[in-house]
Amino acid sequence: MIKFTKKHIIYGIVLFLSACAGNKPITVAEPTKKIEINQNEYQVALRLINNGDTENGIKLFKQSIKDASPKDHNRALLTLSETLYDNNYLPLFKNYFAQIQTALLSDEYKNNYQILIAAQQLLDSQAKQAIITINNTVDSRDTKYTSRKLKLLIQSYRLVNRPIEEVQSRILYNLVINNDDIQHQNEIKIWAILSTLPISDLLIEQDNNSSEYQSWIQYSLIARQLNTQSVAYLDAITNWTNDNLQHSSLAFITQIDENFKKQQRPPNKIAIILPITGKYKSISNSILNGFFASYYRHIQQHPEQTSEIMLYDSAKASNSIWLIYNQAKQDQADLIIGPLQKHYIDQLLSSPILPVPVITLNYSNQNRESANRFELIEFGLRPEDEANQIATASAQHNYLKTIAIVPRSNFGQKMLTTYQQKIEQFGGKILAHEKYSRKQKDFSSAIKQLTGINKSQSRFNRLKQITGEKFVFEPRIRQDIDNIFLVSNSKQAKLIIPQFKFFHAGGLPIFANSQVYSKQSKKYSDLNDIKFTTPPWTFTTNNKTTQKRYQNFNALGQDSFNILSHLSRIKRNPNYTFNGAIGAISINDVGQLHRKLEWATIKRGKLTKLDINAIK
Repeated sequence: MIKFTKKHIIYGIVLFLSACAGNKPITVAEPTKKIEINQNEYQVALRLINNGDTENGIKLFKQSIKDASPKDHNRALLTLSETLYDNNYLPLFKNYFAQIQTALLSDEYKNNYQILIAAQQLLDSQAKQAIITINNTVDSRDTKYTSRKLKLLIQSYRLVNRPIEEVQSRILYNLVINNDDIQHQNEIKIWAILSTLPISDLLIEQDNNSSEYQSWIQYSLIARQLNTQSVAYLDAITNWTNDNLQHSSLAFITQIDENFKKQQRPPNKIAIILPITGKYKSISNSILNGFFASYYRHIQQHPEQTSEIMLYDSAKASNSIWLIYNQAKQDQADLIIGPLQKHYIDQLLSSPILPVPVITLNYSNQNRESANRFELIEFGLRPEDEANQIATASAQHNYLKTIAIVPRSNFGQKMLTTYQQKIEQFGGKILAHEKYSRKQKDFSSAIKQLTGINKSQSRFNRLKQITGEKFVFEPRIRQDIDNIFLVSNSKQAKLIIPQFKFFHAGGLPIFANSQVYSKQSKKYSDLNDIKFTTPPWTFTTNNKTTQKRYQNFNALGQDSFNILSHLSRIKRNPNYTFNGAIGAISINDVGQLHRKLEWATIKRGKLTKLDINAIK
């Protein structure tokens, strides 16, 4: 028997095919020539685009890839899209990015593609989705890829108002920048954000594991919590520098420190204009006590920086501030602090030129429009700052449908109007409001009107009248209310809040102004769970005998001196915040200082600091 092997069978097939082909010779096709990108043209094309010549760059790019395989062609489109996006040619980027076929991309390029997906989402105003897309990509040693990824994160976090994450991304970005000017601008932005973050946020972040980020946070806390002219600051900054000799931004931070050291010393001659006699005597004394307490603390640390303090009584001004102002000018005052009365501030604002600069201790009745009026800075205890802060916090937690109860007074109306204007900016509204008198004790009628209990009762009465039947009735409040805005002092708040609870509104969050709490009160349990603004001194001052309004004015006096060493920074940087006794102080574009207070609540009858960002 003949045994056929695999080799015999293949040979037979070849002979068979040869016979079928007749006398035609068998030809074996040469291997297909590999088609590639013209690398010289391709690289020149990308250089042209980077240098701004997109028209010729794209022409040459198309020429360089005309013979490329589909896979190489697709990969080249990805690189072109990255180059166009990096150079901010956004319409061209969208056009060529849309031509990429994801099925032809190898795994090693899919992260690059996802980063450009995030760029597209950002251009389409989808910052939150862009963050998710970016965070689902992996890290790479490719500097360009990492730089592009971090820049997109920075933009996205800024758009969704997540400053801490923006700072973290900027610090990482700082490590991959190879351009000194870009790095310097990035460091300026890092410092600007850290200068405006609440101290409470920085304290939470100081335990972060990232050494670069942690060092920035620690320096920010040193600079903002300590007087930059004090021995304590010098010791702290020396220790920080010794611990961070390899910090990527050491040169920049050292320059910040040098700028602090160059801060102006207090003026040689300071004039204080206050109503030292008359009905505002007690307020003026509180301000002066606070001012001199800060002044003497300063000269204990810097005995060479004494100032001559000159006092002028505005109660004797005969309805015109100019006699006193000109006297202070003649006495060669370098700076005037005051006046306190609004009509005198209005008079000063009416002058186009003030040779001696002024820091007032109240706010004008006028609407200021001029942005270059830093020769007169308005400063004081403006209640509208609290209303704005409360409305902003409510809106940030999606409490947009408010009922409000305020005093029947100019103060109450200011708070109501300011809150309403701010909440409407966030798309919210005040559903209803009620006003009460100073001596009022029974708030049931106002609360039933606010909550809709009266309408619920009316519906029940009509139903009972129509049917003649007896029903078990439990009144219900309006279902569209989601929060209460309360403006009150402590005494009346203790009457109002229990009555809200009695009329079935106890489950609604209550946001209130700082006056609801007073250290003079002995019992706070009626205020449990209320959320209210309060000045920082509330947590540090144990004086229970002095009225809160006078403690506030004492704190204002302290800050009127302490802010002097921060004035140049405040004027230069609208984002700069000085943490004073009355709150975190910053300036607007027309020369008015505003304050942001701390948040507090009452737990089991005790004052407790509140992280407003953590409330549910």
